[in-house]
Amino acid sequence: MAYKFIIDAKANLIRETWTDRVDLAQMKESSEREWAHPDYRKDMDMIVDFRQARMDLTTDEVWDFAAWFSERESLSMMAVVVSREAAYGMARMFQSINSAQSPAAGTVDNARVFYSLEAAEAWLSDRRLSK
Repeated sequence: MAYKFIIDAKANLIRETWTDRVDLAQMKESSEREWAHPDYRKDMDMIVDFRQARMDLTTDEVWDFAAWFSERESLSMMAVVVSREAAYGMARMFQSINSAQSPAAGTVDNARVFYSLEAAEAWLSDRRLSK
């Protein structure tokens, strides 16, 4: 398994950490496992760390995942951390597609991509304070 997650119900936060190769099936599997977790709630924020991962997704697969995800879930806040430009582009594509397909399309800036975990955590913290 190329991912692990921790659901912190008290902090209303899911932390995903990805390692090794990441593909479409794993992305869907991780979402389904999180949704089935007893501590999961729909309004949770997320920090997704892809710094140790190798994205093995085509552009079409990113579109497929974003559409699949947005049909089943609406994001509260999501910070994605990457270490490579290709992963940054894929994460930005997901962000754009998900934002366009969400019920509040264009009204909320709820996802960002970062190269630093500290910057992602700071952004999420700032956004939470401004809610």
